[in-house]
Amino acid sequence: MTLVARLPAWIKRAKNREEVLRAVGRLHASLGPGPPAGERNRRGAPASPVS
Repeated sequence: MTLVARLPAWIKRAKNREEVLRAVGRLHASLGPGPPAGERNRRGAPASPVS
């Protein structure tokens, strides 16, 4: 099953686009700054420091 197929129908409806984008923006802002681009491993987690 694809990621999009798993989303609720109300998220996929075009008429809800603004609400969904606002919610994603709030979530993004609440996470705070992350590591610089390119400093994440393949699973999306911060890369381990190299010893």
